[in-house]
Amino acid sequence: MSPSVARQAAARDEAARQAAKADRKRRRRRVLLIFLIALAAVAAVWIVPRLIALALAIVTALGGGSAAVPASAVETPVAAASAAGAAPAPAAPAPRQELPRGGTTIAPDHRVVVLRATPGVSTEETADRVESTATAFRTTDREALPALELPVADAAASGAAWQQLALTRAHRQLLVLAVPTGPTGVVEAVEPWERLLREPDVGLALDAATPLPPEELGAATRWLADVVRAANLPQKLLVVPGAATGAPPEIALVATGDATPPALRGTVVPTGGPSAREILAAEPAPDVVLYR
Repeated sequence: MSPSVARQAAARDEAARQAAKADRKRRRRRVLLIFLIALAAVAAVWIVPRLIALALAIVTALGGGSAAVPASAVETPVAAASAAGAAPAPAAPAPRQELPRGGTTIAPDHRVVVLRATPGVSTEETADRVESTATAFRTTDREALPALELPVADAAASGAAWQQLALTRAHRQLLVLAVPTGPTGVVEAVEPWERLLREPDVGLALDAATPLPPEELGAATRWLADVVRAANLPQKLLVVPGAATGAPPEIALVATGDATPPALRGTVVPTGGPSAREILAAEPAPDVVLYR
């Protein structure tokens, strides 16, 4: 082998040894880096939290403790608004439900005209008759509000009442449940009908042969007023036999006898009774006309 060839071979061998040495260094650095990363992960997961807990325990044992943040230092949105001189915006109240033909009170904007349901007469025909009868009582200062009085007895069979409500609602009329009071008390008699009375277009007539004792009537009006407030209803029509003096503002109390304001005056019109013109000519004219 010539000297030049030998030198070239030696140079190649040296280059190969240097490359292998550099490769071993890179591998060692890579292994060391992986080890350090793993060690840091173990420290973050296990060692550091325990060191922090140990430090806190030492501080607590020495009496340092941890200072509680006073409630006054926690700034709530309300406190921030007060500090800035602006009162927090109150929550908007839910809109009150309305009567079938608008408004939330019966008097003095409406005159209610009530027809008692006739057994065997089709519901559509009844709705048309209620509408035509009420139209005759419309005046320049009062809108006529047609209503159908439906005698009911057993709340367990209330399906017919719900069907009737669907019809009166379609015609924008009021449904008045005529509930017999019975010997158990007025509130006990009407409580089973609460679900229907929570509807904005359902009124109540207490079907009693004689005037109700004042304490029972008072209990009934308070109970019904609670229903109105809970469901955000418009003023609820309540027809009672005999005389009445007043009720909570949520109730439009109608007396078929003597009515002392704020109770409304109701007139019972029998079959073949006076005409609408004659009824309106009375002084004072009735707030509610009941055809029974």
